[in-house]
Amino acid sequence: MSEDKKKSAFALALSNKDSGVKKEGGLSGALARAGGSGVARPQTTDVSKVSGALNATQKTVQVAQNDHERDMQNRNGVAFVIDATASREHSWREAQQMQARMFDKMKEFPRALPMSVICHRGGKVHKLGAFNDAQSAKNVMANVSCEQGHTRIVSSLQEALKGSGGKPPSLVIMVGDCFEEELYDLEKIAGEAKASKVKIYAFLEGSDPRGAQAFQRAAEITGGIFKRFGEDFDGAGLADLCIAAATLDMGGIDAFRKLVKEGDKGAQALLLEVERKQLGGPSGAPKRPGA
Repeated sequence: MSEDKKKSAFALALSNKDSGVKKEGGLSGALARAGGSGVARPQTTDVSKVSGALNATQKTVQVAQNDHERDMQNRNGVAFVIDATASREHSWREAQQMQARMFDKMKEFPRALPMSVICHRGGKVHKLGAFNDAQSAKNVMANVSCEQGHTRIVSSLQEALKGSGGKPPSLVIMVGDCFEEELYDLEKIAGEAKASKVKIYAFLEGSDPRGAQAFQRAAEITGGIFKRFGEDFDGAGLADLCIAAATLDMGGIDAFRKLVKEGDKGAQALLLEVERKQLGGPSGAPKRPGA
């Protein structure tokens, strides 16, 4: 095509008179036909739609907050199930010190944490009381001593699930060093806890194999966490683990992550399991063969 013809065609495109066919006019039309694609036009925003979406989001958030507050009102804090049998006598004084530190730390929570304390010793279950303040729980636990007898973990969990005032706890923290009952019975009561939306955080002192299996199952069934504590186990003591667990239950994941950032040993020891659950992955607790 000669130079004159090119100029003529370009002029025709600019004037939007291309053989009588209606096409996108002006320079943008010419460039579109020359390049084989259109030029994006400025997009307008429908303000009413944006406002509607924001209002819907705010309502969703408010509904979630209301549901959470309603759920917390129907809960009764944390229930502690503590093994005080003779097998723990060698470490009981240290355990009491850790429990005292745990209750002291719980005094710092932004709101009072209702709690009940159940221990099993001498072949019997003892409900030590329901407390609205950590100091009262600390004082009662200071007077408990170990007694010979088989574990009564299943019966203790049954007592813990009763809660107080008709309200179940939101969390059960189970502490012990062995399990001497039928695993089937434990799985049954753990299923009842799950049905009541109660999680069991099972903390095992030492490495007793049958105790580990039972504690793992209780945590696994209820969506809780199993962890060993004591020397050589992540450096986290009982108090550290209990405080981290209660913080997660009361304050949620944000409060828990704050503990992690502060270098809290208990939160760091539980971090891997908590992250797995946040991502919807399987618990670190292995299942029984054939389960």
